[in-house]
Amino acid sequence: MHVLNRKYNEFSTSWRAFLRRWFSKDKTFDGAARDICAAIIGQTWNGRFYQTGLGHFDFFWARDFGTVARSLVALGHREGMHATIRWALEHYKEAGYVALCLTSEGIGFDEPFPSSDALAWFLHSVRVAEFPLSSEDRTFLQNDVRRFCDQFLDAETGLVREYEKIAELRDAVHYRRSAYSVTILALLCRELGLLDIPVPELLKRNYVEILKRDYWNGEYFDADFGVHAWSSEANLFPFWLGFIEDNEMHGKVIETISRKGLTDPYPIRYTDSPESFSYYAWERYFMPNYQGTTLWTWLGAIYLQVLYQANHVEFGSEYEKFIKLIEEHHNFPEMLNTDGSWYKTLFYRAEEGMLWAAIFLEIPSGTYFLKMRKESLESSIK
Repeated sequence: MHVLNRKYNEFSTSWRAFLRRWFSKDKTFDGAARDICAAIIGQTWNGRFYQTGLGHFDFFWARDFGTVARSLVALGHREGMHATIRWALEHYKEAGYVALCLTSEGIGFDEPFPSSDALAWFLHSVRVAEFPLSSEDRTFLQNDVRRFCDQFLDAETGLVREYEKIAELRDAVHYRRSAYSVTILALLCRELGLLDIPVPELLKRNYVEILKRDYWNGEYFDADFGVHAWSSEANLFPFWLGFIEDNEMHGKVIETISRKGLTDPYPIRYTDSPESFSYYAWERYFMPNYQGTTLWTWLGAIYLQVLYQANHVEFGSEYEKFIKLIEEHHNFPEMLNTDGSWYKTLFYRAEEGMLWAAIFLEIPSGTYFLKMRKESLESSIK
């Protein structure tokens, strides 16, 4: 049944995306960047749950929801968060597991393959929203953790099994035990502990040390165990989620981003070496460069938060670039071409009005940040 749901809904989403490519126009929003983002967030709330986008992604996506959870709480949307989590939990119980996606009717499915990060991100959203779990909820989630371990993890290493088709954040790439997947296992363990849900023996490993030992190349984290190349999600999430607090490593990652020109013209490209990766057929033929050198607003907003959290000197200029991106398109698009134009192919047009706008909106304005930084420097001189 899960396979049938996935195939049906994957086809439905693809067909609607194709129709939208040719027979609809992107919405536009008036005002400054932060006004645009606030308007988008308001429209992604559909009265039952926060949907991922305002076009063909009008369903619940556990990964996307998890990444914006902290931001939505900070922006005062806890009530909508709780309603979304309750709605999702009830439908997950019907599906029998925490699926990556839920349609507006509550049908669970994974896209484009079984998801190795949906459970961790959903638990993260439950925890940061301080959602009250019932005993029934806890039993369901505890059982799903066991399902996750059986389905995805190697019994010897405790890592995601290699060479299988698994949906991660960069789902167009066929990874071999990615750095992102190791970070997600660290996230899963942390959230289970904070939610007081038992951690299986197979997950009782120091994933942060594994990440540093097996993936750090002296300048940044390699994308996966066999690809010694840059991928933005591999290098942003360990810092953004608070697992890596080493200032030297953080500085080298920011230097690498600058040296590779990954924020030109806007933050941030997935990679500067797309040829280093193995892509699934749908990316090669129907959506070329979908997750290659394209600019992704999701990762761009997370990059801004990483800079802001570190009080990094690059924050002000990168923040201004992002304002220009939003105001130029009067929207918060899914992704852009390398020249900053809206991504379009024969079969696909990048989604509009992404819920990810909450990540950007959570950050205090660049002007405010620079003012505080200037005052801090002046006071330290005195």
